[in-house]
Amino acid sequence: MIKTKIKNYTLFSLFLIVLNTIYFYIYFLLLDSSVTLLSILFLLFGVLSYTLFIHFFRGLVWEIINYLLIGLYFLFTLVNFAYFKIFDTFTSLKGTGVEQINTSLLSLLSDYFFLVPISLYLFSLITFVAIVFTIKKYDTKREAAKGEVLFQNTTILYKNKRNWAVLALIVVAFVGVNLLAFWWTNYTAQRPKDSWWNVSEQTIDLGIWGHVYNTLLAKNLNNKTPLINTNFLEKSEYIEANNLAKTKLLYQEIKKLSQTSSTQELPKLTDKPNVIVIQLESIGQFALDNEPSVMPFLKSLMETHPTVKNFYANSCETINAEFSTLCSFWPDSYEPIPYSHLDKDYYCLPQVLQERYGYETYFFHANEPEFWRRDVLAPKWGFNNIFQTPPIKKKAYDGVVLDKMLTLTQAEDKPYFAYVVTFNSHSPHNQELIDYHKQTNGFTITPFQGSINDNFDSIEIDEETLRNYFGFLKSTDDMLKDFFAKAEKLGVLDNTIILLHNDHRYYNFTDGTLEDFYLYNRLPMTMIFPGDNNVNFPNVASHIDLAPTLLQMVEQENYNQPDNFIGTSLFDENFKPQAVNKCLSNVYFVDEKSIIQGNAKTEQYTFSLTPDNFQDEQKQYWQGFFNELIKVSDDTLFGNEIKKTE
Repeated sequence: MIKTKIKNYTLFSLFLIVLNTIYFYIYFLLLDSSVTLLSILFLLFGVLSYTLFIHFFRGLVWEIINYLLIGLYFLFTLVNFAYFKIFDTFTSLKGTGVEQINTSLLSLLSDYFFLVPISLYLFSLITFVAIVFTIKKYDTKREAAKGEVLFQNTTILYKNKRNWAVLALIVVAFVGVNLLAFWWTNYTAQRPKDSWWNVSEQTIDLGIWGHVYNTLLAKNLNNKTPLINTNFLEKSEYIEANNLAKTKLLYQEIKKLSQTSSTQELPKLTDKPNVIVIQLESIGQFALDNEPSVMPFLKSLMETHPTVKNFYANSCETINAEFSTLCSFWPDSYEPIPYSHLDKDYYCLPQVLQERYGYETYFFHANEPEFWRRDVLAPKWGFNNIFQTPPIKKKAYDGVVLDKMLTLTQAEDKPYFAYVVTFNSHSPHNQELIDYHKQTNGFTITPFQGSINDNFDSIEIDEETLRNYFGFLKSTDDMLKDFFAKAEKLGVLDNTIILLHNDHRYYNFTDGTLEDFYLYNRLPMTMIFPGDNNVNFPNVASHIDLAPTLLQMVEQENYNQPDNFIGTSLFDENFKPQAVNKCLSNVYFVDEKSIIQGNAKTEQYTFSLTPDNFQDEQKQYWQGFFNELIKVSDDTLFGNEIKKTE
């Protein structure tokens, strides 16, 4: 009987492995990739763990739970298909990220369901039914293997009691399989492929199961011998510092790659100015540079007002852009700020302006406050007037939101800081959303009819979607034009700094050549303020530099930068034109002569652009500093050091 059970279990496990392998073969084929041997090995670990799990538990309740788990498993794969199409990696399930499955991730799938081919939906359903049928068949065989006794010439089936020795063996096997899986995860992490500086390459090589194992061990994998010059790490100044101070020391060192920008004279503002920050959604500089420009009004503003020509985000998600802009620090390398840092303390620009000068602070966004947990984060960042859904209608026209902001702030008898996160240019850029805005919000988005530059070969979307996207941007441009006309009529521009910047790069790009890197990552940014706007900003900057810049404009000669701000004012005489980006494990450093790209998990890095006369040992040295900076800045966040110091 034991041999029969082992045979049935082996056949059952093999069949599930075959079903999953076929499923992921189709899955990665539809992602324009292929299943790797490494991903199959991790799949083997995962399926064996699962079969041991269901072999341990019996009964109707566990059978129902089992089927629910299978359904969630396939939902997880579908969500990750859409997620990969957008972010070039799979989603992290670390920390409180699990709580976001019911909001952010499911909302993502509802908005981006069209990115998953109908054939994959169908095939996932077929595979789900096949697996459920296989499990049911296996359970039937297990029932048939009950013991038999002969009583009065009649064969009677009786139910065997669970053999505790067998149960113990199952537990040992389960633990053994997962210990082996985690050992192999650590082994591959310590010996990453050269191509794994690119997170998408690593994600494809690992597959779904490998990504899950890798994510579970993410915080324990960065334990290699540092690439950095150990003499720096051994300095008492560094050893005795907290993580925030270490981050500053490392950042000062890596800034030596960059040349100091020419000093810009600080504009003289006599009264405490109002501040309006408009954070735009998903606008790449390439759209403004198209001939003809998709956003002619915004382009004209940038041509006539101070602009950072090469402005970069510090992440690839909207909520992280808000964090970096307001709090002048980099986000987590692996996940959005709400996932693991919701309970942290912060000391950000709105709170600084409140405490030092009595500013009234406002936040506006046409979405539910629970999405990205702005209901928790916005007050922590210093906003005392928060307007989201409700009372603002979900996905409302941005012009309506800006009108509400103007109405409320015009009634203020003291200076105010207002932060508006726009929504209308948010993807998906399809006909369904165009129809939604027309029917629900009463504004029309017209697909772009002009010529499209021929250097957009790296965009992974069809021409129809690209023209729709440009149409969404034109609608945003019209909204900005209307807003500035109203602001001027109301006299808002007489004593107000208006900062326009974008949240993150446009998705759906293949980041290949050097030209693609700039096309992919450069974002629009400009500033309008009272008086002479004849200021030339540095050529390179990022979100973390905005809060110090605004604060210096408010404080003038009394400028006192908070200790937890890592950025530098654009008017600082020691400003270095550079930027650091941390996006779901993908990280990069960029200045006017250098680009370092890498993977925070694998600690693999590459110089995409190398300074003149740079030797290999110098590359390793600077890659080491960048690698250490990424890790220590993450530790600063986890150590709750982005807060006010006494």
